Amino acid sequence: MSSDPSGPIPASGDFVLTHVFDATRDLVWNACTQPDHLARWWGPLGFKMLTTDVNFRPGSLFRYSRQAPDGTTTWGRGEYRTIEPPKRLVVVVSFTDPEGHTTRHPKESDWPLSMVAGATLEEQGGRTFLTLIVRPEGATDSERQSFRAGRDSMKQGFSVVFAALAAYLGKRQNGPSQDPSAA
Repeated sequence: MSSDPSGPIPASGDFVLTHVFDATRDLVWNACTQPDHLARWWGPLGFKMLTTDVNFRPGSLFRYSRQAPDGTTTWGRGEYRTIEPPKRLVVVVSFTDPEGHTTRHPKESDWPLSMVAGATLEEQGGRTFLTLIVRPEGATDSERQSFRAGRDSMKQGFSVVFAALAAYLGKRQNGPSQDPSAA
């Protein structure tokens, strides 16, 4: 199995989710790749983005921190592996400590240390079909088992995140501009 989810054909064991957005592919791409956009919608429901540091080029990092409703803070990062605007993005994602060192999932001790997430965007009639393919990278058997057991939770989590993105995109399309600072 390739470690790079490179297209719409998933490999055995991958987590796959497709969502349709009522927005152009360019707008969805910008919302998923520009720091000012990301800070306004990305993350679990009820979490507040504290920091986003994006260096958007292959081999560079997207680092973030976010605060849960209970006040706890989590950190994470994504290393951009493939960037093909506005149709494909592949990122290696991990939880980290505040200094950026890879750590375990804060609530799942056997979760894979890193996962490769590939997103493809296809536009049809002004709507964008985003297909997300996620797989563990360099995982042990027990980490792959934990990943498989976590599918329902991942589906629920990504569905909430995609709903937040859809609401954000609706504001962008209905507002006077696509400028992320125009909230």
